[in-house]
Amino acid sequence: MSGDVSPVLAAIDPWRWQAHPEVWFLVLAILALGWWATRVIGPRVVPVGQPVVTSFQRRAFVVATILLLASADWPVHDIAEAHLYAVHMVQHLMITFIVPPLYLLAVPAWLVRLLVLEGGVGSRVLRRMAHPVVAGVAFNGLVALTHWSGVVQLSFDSGAFHYSLHLALFCLALLMWVPVASP
Repeated sequence: MSGDVSPVLAAIDPWRWQAHPEVWFLVLAILALGWWATRVIGPRVVPVGQPVVTSFQRRAFVVATILLLASADWPVHDIAEAHLYAVHMVQHLMITFIVPPLYLLAVPAWLVRLLVLEGGVGSRVLRRMAHPVVAGVAFNGLVALTHWSGVVQLSFDSGAFHYSLHLALFCLALLMWVPVASP
């Protein structure tokens, strides 16, 4: 055997670096939105003398973003996708039980009031969707659905479908955490 690694061995090596630009784009978009909210919008709407964000909110945002990147990028993503289903489940736990509440804790109350439009349709819809029973049933229903063999196979065969499932799990986890961790 020559000094070259065979293509088969290279294809199954979880430690071979692989780019995940969709993850980088998502993380950069989150960072850009966080910067825009706290540097552009916040100073316009927060009364003079009050902080736009607290140091706790800033730390929660940074930790949530780092954990999101760590759980969705190389090497965790590659190991989770092709080698260890247990790592994939840890990845799901991170994007549903750790990252969403940290992001919710990072959001200042003034930003929630701007985004949800208190008293408006958005506020009423969010209240209904984030009700513990509604959000809990929706989240757990999706978790059960994502573990059916046909859905698992489709998720394995289609990267876009898999990414969509992760995004849906994250969004429903955010709704589920609203009653517990909203500002």
